[in-house]
Amino acid sequence: MESIAASLDDYRIIPGIREIPLSEFVSLKPHDIFYSADDIRRSRDLAKGIAQNGWINPLIVVWDGDDQGPYILEGIHRAVALNLLGYTHLPALVVEDLDVSGSVNVRDSKGRLIPQKYLAGLSPAERKQRIKELGESRDEYGTGDYSELPTDRIARKKGLVKLSAYRQVAQQRGFDVSQVDDLEDMARTALKYYGVKPTDKQVSDLTQGLQKVYSKGLAAWKSGGHRPGATAKNWGDARVASVLVGGKAAWTADRKQFNLLPAAARAKIVKKLSSVYKALSKQGRGKDVLSIKAKAKQGVA
Repeated sequence: MESIAASLDDYRIIPGIREIPLSEFVSLKPHDIFYSADDIRRSRDLAKGIAQNGWINPLIVVWDGDDQGPYILEGIHRAVALNLLGYTHLPALVVEDLDVSGSVNVRDSKGRLIPQKYLAGLSPAERKQRIKELGESRDEYGTGDYSELPTDRIARKKGLVKLSAYRQVAQQRGFDVSQVDDLEDMARTALKYYGVKPTDKQVSDLTQGLQKVYSKGLAAWKSGGHRPGATAKNWGDARVASVLVGGKAAWTADRKQFNLLPAAARAKIVKKLSSVYKALSKQGRGKDVLSIKAKAKQGVA
């Protein structure tokens, strides 16, 4: 319980133990989370123990209601162990972070705003360090360096990384980055999912468009900042998924690339937006739902 007070300034503990789907988190594979062989070994040992006695000490999961759902505050080794064993849910004490509105503006050394969500889950000392790192990262925009920040590594070990709503929907449809070989395979798979018999040119054009979207995602990660632990690849992958499921960027910044999808495919995406709304709403992104609904009503020209 000490980890809650150390990481959150204003919070509410929800009574009882809840079952949280493992699908809420980006990846719980040992080598995706840990850099240390000791951490990987510890998770595997925990998996053996759980398999033998069935006992799982509940984790602590924080729900901050911003753009990407819950994150693991305490128990990342247990979560990785459960994933190794094939569990689909984990038992957790859920804590609601009440200090995510950004009411207290945080800025870097040059006065640029840093949203509270880019600091979520970190201790006061780690937040101070991250503010400095994000400022330096913004200053390096355009260098092509997309390395993780030191606080990203801290956050990944804490299990703060979460799966975007758009990638959740893409996974359900079978064309998420984790399910295909490359962007060309993703383009072809997505087109077929939406009932299109794609020509080579359609696949090629959409692949090039997705590559551009991915690059824009990398740039946004570097220039604006990002949630603790989210890699540039996470950012790019989520943006690509957004285009293929009709996410917010598909109707705004990435509209040109979205329009590379045949009209029939775009029409089917609109018909299936209810699943996108559900995933977004579950993560507290009601404003994005309203934005997409407003844009979708204008048609899919």
